[in-house]
Amino acid sequence: MSKKHKHSDEEVVEEEVQSQEEQQPETEEQVETWQEPVEDYKRLLQTVQADFDNYRKRSLTMLSEAKLDGQINVIMRVIPALDSFKKAKEMIDDENVLKGIEMIENSLLDSLKTFGVTKIDCLGQKFDPNLHNAIMVKNDNNLDDDIVCEVYQDGYKLNDRVIRYSQVIINKKGE
Repeated sequence: MSKKHKHSDEEVVEEEVQSQEEQQPETEEQVETWQEPVEDYKRLLQTVQADFDNYRKRSLTMLSEAKLDGQINVIMRVIPALDSFKKAKEMIDDENVLKGIEMIENSLLDSLKTFGVTKIDCLGQKFDPNLHNAIMVKNDNNLDDDIVCEVYQDGYKLNDRVIRYSQVIINKKGE
């Protein structure tokens, strides 16, 4: 039984090989007729691969931008709380309460630093329009021109990107 079965398998394989040989193009003309559609399909495949690669890159870029936008939205909701700490510290007379408020503020600032958020240090610095918005000018002959003499509202950066400009008062020497 197994010999008969092997014989029939061999016959089937032999018939398929013959069938394949019969289907193969026999002339150069037949090869050329198939060459053009093959090239068309090859170009189509390359185009689809390039489109998919561009889609993948664009998707990754959009995903990272959406993540950054989400971080900025959360951070922008937390920053007003930091402003409240500054105002609260100005009104508190009790040293122990003041220390507690400062500890909470520093803890919040440290948490934001883990996300790359830093306060823009500007008091006593030269005015930089890339970091500061001047809201007033004071005349103090003891300070140089364009020096930030007061900070009205702190500014913040996320990594190297300014997410809120510092609102500052700058000096202009009186003449």
